[in-house]
Amino acid sequence: MAQQLPDNTVPDALLCSVGGGGLLCGIAQGMRDVGWEQTLIITSETHGANAYHLSLLANSDSSGAQNIIPANTTLSTVTIKSSKGLEDNLIIATLPAITSEAISLGARSPARAAVELGLERRLKATQYPANRSGLIAVSFPDEIVIRATLEFLEEQKILVELACAATLAHAYVPGLLNKLVPINNSLHRPTVIFVVCGGAKTTLQDIERYHRMVELSGTNGFEAACQEILVESQFGVYLTAAMENKVVNDPVQSIVDPDNPMHIETPLIFAPLMSSRLGYDIYLKLENLQPSQSFKYRGISLYAARAVKEHGSGVHLVTASGGNAGLALAWAGKALGVRTTIYIPKAAHEVKPDLLAAGAEVVIEGKDYAAALESARTFCSNTNHAVLFHAYDHPTLWEGHSTLVHETARQLPHGVTPDAIICSVGGAGLLGGVLRGVNELGWDQTQVVTLETFGANCFHLSLLANDLNKTSHELIPSQVEILQKPRISPGTQSDVRVAHLSSITSQAASLGAPSPAQEVLEQALDRRTRAAQDPSRLAGLTAVTVSDEIAMRGTLGFLNEQKMLVELACAVTLSPAYIPGFLEKLVPKRSAQRPVVVFVVCGGSKILLTDVERYQSVVRNSGDQGLLADLERVMIDSNVGLAMGLSA
Repeated sequence: MAQQLPDNTVPDALLCSVGGGGLLCGIAQGMRDVGWEQTLIITSETHGANAYHLSLLANSDSSGAQNIIPANTTLSTVTIKSSKGLEDNLIIATLPAITSEAISLGARSPARAAVELGLERRLKATQYPANRSGLIAVSFPDEIVIRATLEFLEEQKILVELACAATLAHAYVPGLLNKLVPINNSLHRPTVIFVVCGGAKTTLQDIERYHRMVELSGTNGFEAACQEILVESQFGVYLTAAMENKVVNDPVQSIVDPDNPMHIETPLIFAPLMSSRLGYDIYLKLENLQPSQSFKYRGISLYAARAVKEHGSGVHLVTASGGNAGLALAWAGKALGVRTTIYIPKAAHEVKPDLLAAGAEVVIEGKDYAAALESARTFCSNTNHAVLFHAYDHPTLWEGHSTLVHETARQLPHGVTPDAIICSVGGAGLLGGVLRGVNELGWDQTQVVTLETFGANCFHLSLLANDLNKTSHELIPSQVEILQKPRISPGTQSDVRVAHLSSITSQAASLGAPSPAQEVLEQALDRRTRAAQDPSRLAGLTAVTVSDEIAMRGTLGFLNEQKMLVELACAVTLSPAYIPGFLEKLVPKRSAQRPVVVFVVCGGSKILLTDVERYQSVVRNSGDQGLLADLERVMIDSNVGLAMGLSA
């Protein structure tokens, strides 16, 4: 953490969950190592699994603290020696049973070292109160933590179990965090770290159950639960019945150096459950962890930084977007300290609050992306210092997106080259980055697999339009317009055919480009041509189109297994991992060695818990027969031919 924070920042507070105290002891040791002695620690537990908090109360001199300890709690006294050799008594609380649903917090008694640590930090804090250090212990009712689980999933698209959500609850109880870490100076916003400790025990069934509980409880239940939150520090014990609901809408403006990359290096994680189930070595490139929750931040932040360098700090950054590109530009503009305006079509109005929260100006214009883009062009042509950003069709964007491939190369085990990289395609901006990356790395034997959904598959239809096989042309819907355009990049063909969709009928709205980036399409066609000529040297490119329902299964499967919530535009890439036999159809096992496959988890913020409920309903109602029908529609198109259906 110390290495990842900007400019040697020391956090004002660090929040973590406590069960037996192992995580707390490790964090405290790390804080000592990096000199964070003045950082406040806030521990979180749940009533019925709060042996650590009760142990702190038992060691308090306050009679009020003693009275809070339940009568059935066992208190044991142990003798400890200080660093100076002096003996003292330490009281450890032991619970008769764990009654909280946060079972991963379920240590009946805490580690003695954790209790000593908390008391020691509190003693130092009373001696040097100006340092704001010390330790605050908080216990929540289960209902508060259940709500935090749902809120965090909705907002951050990550599913955590209740033991972890106890820490996150501070962010979703109005006024609580400000009560514990006050904003005392308008010029200094406190830096707070939440340790998202994770956990794998929450399932889709739990989410459904939590929803029902929250609906039954309602606002009155939440307000009553807030009154049961127990907060205790070196300065005393208090309940949080009267909290100030202070909302700060203006996000922090953190000016960055445009010469340095603004995107983060996202994790490439080995997925053991997925790998074991599929018989492949599966790696997940987690682009959903970028600041704007999608890969788009890579290319757009690079584009924005270069615009600031070229035009100065008075530049006005403008784009048209259905959501994710706009969010990426809004956050990049905020970090660079420049003005941004995002044009969104009427159908994407629900993303407006998120764009405003990122500091952008928002204009709702037109029925679709093309109309919004035209309005943005008109605005830029009439506005000084305005620079128009395309959401996916620009070489700088592809350059930025290519960094994820170079990161992948560094993060894979030494000497490992993936047999396949699988990614989604909308307008083909991400694909442009992937193709650039694999070409720069010389990954000729790495197969590139693209996935789209019917009704938003302009890239796949463009490939079919350029195929010499008439069967391919027959698969193009009659309402799709095929445009013949002069080739942009050098190549053997003089013209290229580009599919244009008059409307997007897929629910994967973020794939909804009317046409793909022509230059990326040309690169894909060239890769396929070379692979067909020399398949032993070049792996080529496979394009796949599936139904929305198959993408929904990807969303649900990934959430249940990997605890991350992704929208359909991303889940379509993950769907081969959740349909038996699908991945092997795309990346055949040709030897005893397990193929290495990288899934680009491109992210995206356009999904809510209500969508998850709807997808579950669709999948249940569809059943096995519906799945079989969807599988027969799957369109797989590679440099060696076209196949319809997984049984083909």
